[in-house]
Amino acid sequence: MSPAGAGSIPTSDIIESLDPQEIGGARLLIILRVINL
Repeated sequence: MSPAGAGSIPTSDIIESLDPQEIGGARLLIILRVINL
């Protein structure tokens, strides 16, 4: 996990705060981060 604010904000809250058009990109970034771990 990234040391910068890890666990301080739930991922679901971050996704919900994004615009609908940005949700797909956010999910891709999350998936890539999980794979890279």
